Amino acid sequence: MQGLYQYKYKNSWDCLKQIVRAEGIKGLYKGFVPRVSRVLTSVPLVFIFFERSAEIILNLVPRH
Repeated sequence: MQGLYQYKYKNSWDCLKQIVRAEGIKGLYKGFVPRVSRVLTSVPLVFIFFERSAEIILNLVPRH
């Protein structure tokens, strides 16, 4: 619904119905593997970056 063909759908429910009608239930999972692959690689990097950044910042701040 956020792509080039957003004009084809009236709302989210209409989008869901059209996908299931045209491609079946499996159509709802189109793109699942690439998305999960990207998430499984990026999320750990974000957590690692956050932890390291927090350590660096806390070491720079003087403690009383």
